[in-house]
Amino acid sequence: MADTKKAFHVCAGKGGCTKDVASEIFHRMVLGSDGLEYQVNLTVVDTPGFPDHSGNAEINDAVFDATRQWLNAVVWVVKPRSSSDVTQQERALFDEFNRLNVPIFQLVNGRKVYKDAADRKNRRRVDKANMLVMADEMAKSAGLRITGRFLSTTKADLKDETQAIIYRSLSYPFRTSSFRSVEDIEGTVSEAKRHHPRGSKEESAMQQKDEL
Repeated sequence: MADTKKAFHVCAGKGGCTKDVASEIFHRMVLGSDGLEYQVNLTVVDTPGFPDHSGNAEINDAVFDATRQWLNAVVWVVKPRSSSDVTQQERALFDEFNRLNVPIFQLVNGRKVYKDAADRKNRRRVDKANMLVMADEMAKSAGLRITGRFLSTTKADLKDETQAIIYRSLSYPFRTSSFRSVEDIEGTVSEAKRHHPRGSKEESAMQQKDEL
């Protein structure tokens, strides 16, 4: 989506490297319903990975602050990975995004490499199917309600997928959202743990009831 390469900081590896919220304005030509092209000004807000893996409350609060502003949509960018497990604390933070008044689009940013066109044709459909399953598991584990899902199997596919996200986003109204602070969320989780500790008789009874 950038007019110039590396409009936002990019790094390699599994861990996130973005530590601050940044925004850039881009100009794009989009096709209207009347068949004519129109220029739109897009403000793209880039945030650190969420939730922060080190548990930094300031970073997580900065992400909440970024998503409180006027937006058309939120794009949750994920990388294919083998595990979709999240902790109870992370689940509580993710759940806050279900308060959004705008849609959440999930973009799976794959980095598959194919030897040639024939290899791409043979493997891409299976790779996309596997990515779809993984993306669905991640969303369910996080407890997020996803409006749309976009799969980019290779780096070259990313341009078309981001273009599709632009069109989908522009079809939704500009809205703000309200979130609690990380401190308030953590307080709620701690309170729940005190009232319903793991392994309690009440929890065991509920589990037995579910199994009937």
